[in-house]
Amino acid sequence: MSGYYESSYVSRPGILTAVGVGSIIIASISLIVDCGGLGFADIVSQLAARGRATSVVNSAPPPLATAAIAQYVAPDGLSAGQRKIVIAGLCQVRPLSDARQKQLDALLADVGQQVIQLSADNLTTDRVAAYVTDVRNIPNGSGGPSGSGGPADDLFILGSGRLQISDQSAVFFAGNSPSGIRSQGGSYTDSSGTHLASEQIAAVVDRVQSLCGQGQAMNDAQLKALEGELESPAQTLIVPSPSVAEAAEQVRSVQAMGDGTIALTTNSASMSFGPTGEPFGGVVAASRMKWAPPLVAARDTTLLVLDAILSLAAAGYLLACGIVVLRNLPASRWMLLGYAIGKMLLAVLSCYSIYEVTLALDASSPDAKSTAFAWMMMLGTAGIVYPMVLLIVMNLKLVREFLGTPTVARIF
Repeated sequence: MSGYYESSYVSRPGILTAVGVGSIIIASISLIVDCGGLGFADIVSQLAARGRATSVVNSAPPPLATAAIAQYVAPDGLSAGQRKIVIAGLCQVRPLSDARQKQLDALLADVGQQVIQLSADNLTTDRVAAYVTDVRNIPNGSGGPSGSGGPADDLFILGSGRLQISDQSAVFFAGNSPSGIRSQGGSYTDSSGTHLASEQIAAVVDRVQSLCGQGQAMNDAQLKALEGELESPAQTLIVPSPSVAEAAEQVRSVQAMGDGTIALTTNSASMSFGPTGEPFGGVVAASRMKWAPPLVAARDTTLLVLDAILSLAAAGYLLACGIVVLRNLPASRWMLLGYAIGKMLLAVLSCYSIYEVTLALDASSPDAKSTAFAWMMMLGTAGIVYPMVLLIVMNLKLVREFLGTPTVARIF
């Protein structure tokens, strides 16, 4: 009797076999790569933590000097409160414009004790007014300090000498001396108008040394570097001032770093001087200028570590999926579809963390953004290729029918 035998078994499609074998191979490679990625993420996290710690210790602007030392007073100068008393006393005798009061204040800050020879206890507005014996007008341009032909200068005859004030300067002639001490020009500014005067440089250096504190003062190399910086016409630390005291008072604070660096902050700029005198801009230790850990945001390092951990877990899951596929289990289809969707979502996290971390690590490069984008495309988007293949293959009709057949649970 003729007839035929129909097998109850269905042959596994070759493409499904390829998926099972390919999943095992890709998962094995991914496990090795992701272990390395996790190690890299840990290194970046540690470096970023060190960078943030260094930034807090060495790069943060130091606190401002306390009020007790913020005010600089020249050896022969008067304090701010004393200068107000003197100006108020002279204004009782003759009113002065704001411009002339400013010039007078600068002169008093430098040599106020020579101008008004009254003790601190006797320094009152009325006594300053009584200290004036005469007031005159001096035509501007006839021997006055400015010589510009403007409004007449105010000339105060004092018990100590003559005080002549204009809108541009103030000058004091002690006794009958023909040589005056000026708030602008003379011994307190450079005649060329391009450099700080030596008196101002010396006052600024003394101010820096006094703010350093005992045992932390600038060494000889640092002092020489600071003086050289202040002597430069291009210096920006100290704004040209008509007064030695005003120039020195621009130094707001000084900070001694742990490696011997001295950093100073003025009203207009900040600068640091290394232990051997090397100058560099900003408030930062010299040791940090040699190599600084990358400043990667804590959020980005956390996401990078999380991405590495999830990628490692996904690789292990894919390995299990490959084994299940080769055992012809119906659940393998849904397992691989779940892997594909999850891996594609994980690729979004990978792209973001890789881009941000690479951008931070290469922040000093002008091509940092393009480099970060290139790494994101190579490493981040590469992870979605195989998941997309799985989405297509696992939805093929022959695959669905094979894994939906009751006999496929058997190994053959």
